[in-house]
Amino acid sequence: MKRLMFVPAACLLLTGCNNQMENKPMEKKEACNVEQPEQSADWAISGKVKEAIMTDSDLSARAHIMSVSTTDGVVTLGGTVASQEEADKAINIAKSIPGVKSVKSMLKIKPKTVKS
Repeated sequence: MKRLMFVPAACLLLTGCNNQMENKPMEKKEACNVEQPEQSADWAISGKVKEAIMTDSDLSARAHIMSVSTTDGVVTLGGTVASQEEADKAINIAKSIPGVKSVKSMLKIKPKTVKS
């Protein structure tokens, strides 16, 4: 499962920048190479946050599929969780990952419904 999350990101990292800049002037290629390590760090942070959230057995299945994005070390969490406690736990997990500068929560709380 872990490998499946990182394969698309790795493919984009390896091909995205060079393919888009192939026919452009040299200074554009150099600019792309300067930005790539920062993007790579953000993707790595997102992957580590996702992995930590997915492997936490205290979180619900709904929380395990929340969205995680990172820009300049700022992690944004999105999706639905079952409680405020779950949201807080996900935020604390994200904050514990090295390289995370801050966490922005876009999480919505929707308590589990019990069918009779």
